[in-house]
Amino acid sequence: MNETVQRRLFHSAVLRFTVRLAHLFRSRNMFPPGHPSLELNLKAVGLLAGEVVRREPGTDIHLLGSRVYAGDTSLRPPKGMLRALRELMEYLGERGLGGVRLNASPSEGQLMAVLDLLEAEPGGGGPGAEVLNRRLTQSGVLWLSFHNLRSALDDEEIGGTGDPALVSMRLYLRGVRAVHRLYDRGISAAVLLELHRITLGICELSEIAPVRLRVLCEPRDFVPHVHRHPMHMAIWSVLLGQRFGLSRNDQVELAICAFIVDVGMRHLPEQILSREAELDEAQVELLRGHPITSVQELLAAPRMGEQLRRRTVIAFEHHIAGGYPSVLRWPEPHLYTQIISLVDAFDALRSDAPWHKALSGPDAVAALRGKHPDILLDHLADLLTFQPPPPEPAGVADDDEDDEPTNPGVARA
Repeated sequence: MNETVQRRLFHSAVLRFTVRLAHLFRSRNMFPPGHPSLELNLKAVGLLAGEVVRREPGTDIHLLGSRVYAGDTSLRPPKGMLRALRELMEYLGERGLGGVRLNASPSEGQLMAVLDLLEAEPGGGGPGAEVLNRRLTQSGVLWLSFHNLRSALDDEEIGGTGDPALVSMRLYLRGVRAVHRLYDRGISAAVLLELHRITLGICELSEIAPVRLRVLCEPRDFVPHVHRHPMHMAIWSVLLGQRFGLSRNDQVELAICAFIVDVGMRHLPEQILSREAELDEAQVELLRGHPITSVQELLAAPRMGEQLRRRTVIAFEHHIAGGYPSVLRWPEPHLYTQIISLVDAFDALRSDAPWHKALSGPDAVAALRGKHPDILLDHLADLLTFQPPPPEPAGVADDDEDDEPTNPGVARA
């Protein structure tokens, strides 16, 4: 076999390894140890890592923009691989990493050791390659080491660190992981801090790319409903809260309420959370009881301050105070409660379940008429088709600069 063919096979193995590594990180976030999907990806990554190392020991792999670098060679992945590679770049980037060095073929146990190490990090840009490599060495993991993050030359180019599509997907996946952590471990100071950072990102993205933010709420089959639903609720809550003139701080508080209002769901069996089959009577009763456990968990949360008390009241109103999902007969519910109850029911209708087919956005809004305030439904319907006005050309004078700014589509609380 000539050298050119050998290099092509090596580059193909590198690309397949990086894609499978992305699938493995995704599976680790979604499934418990021992799940068939996780086991399948563990085996595939181990085999592909072995193939790469067999062809070229000590291979350095970097992710940069829409390219994968094997050593100094730039590889252009097929379009079908780009989503997975972006997910991998986002996952590593949150931990200050930009690539890996493969030194040997790992066992499944050695792979799990790396997964556990990365999952223990909350993200946010750290701790970086130096710290994580030291921890790997201390744990006796030598088959792999990490490289630091590298930035694209043009931050705004497609696939660059400032690409709006990459920024929005990075935020979405970070939110899904935070929900997974919330439902796995319960409310903690660390989880609340991460949710606060994510909600700030939602607020910022809503101002610079509201359409991209809205598109994030389209149903995504590769993320379980139980993990994506709170993220969708938080996004829609911020977008609706802005229509009511809420301040940035209030938008953040509203979104955090949306994230944690259903925390009691984490105690339900997987058969209920998966939404894969019709529920029997016993399961329905368990589902009806989750509001109580949500409120109990909020009351038992660390540092029960005024904010958490308000969040508990909203959780109570949302679930108990008068017949969810209809809020029209509730006695003066909090504005947050009205918004969260609407987006909860709306997003649930947008997703397939054994007891109903997924509805389009407009059909879901129509189905909720008479159960929620018309003003909220009108704003939600408008958000589904909203397009921000194009920016004014630079240097064009505003003839109406002394006029009072108006926004008739925004209702004030």
